[in-house]
Amino acid sequence: MGLGPDETVRFDLRLGGVKYDGQGGVRVTPEEIRLATPRALTLRGADCKERCERWMRHAQQSAWGSTFWPVLKELADALQDSD
Repeated sequence: MGLGPDETVRFDLRLGGVKYDGQGGVRVTPEEIRLATPRALTLRGADCKERCERWMRHAQQSAWGSTFWPVLKELADALQDSD
């Protein structure tokens, strides 16, 4: 999560019931994305990475992101502290 050049705001996803004690962490790195709309398109490699990074930037800079992103960063910091 937190794909982009700033690795300090990245954190692992948590799977299963053990989320806040450092267990169940996975890192997701998109390598291929298949888009259905507005037209069918498959992105791979650098194109996939660039598109994902752009989506993350837009989300972070949106009205939603201005309230959600600081809380997500706090969560990421807490999860990093628990490792």
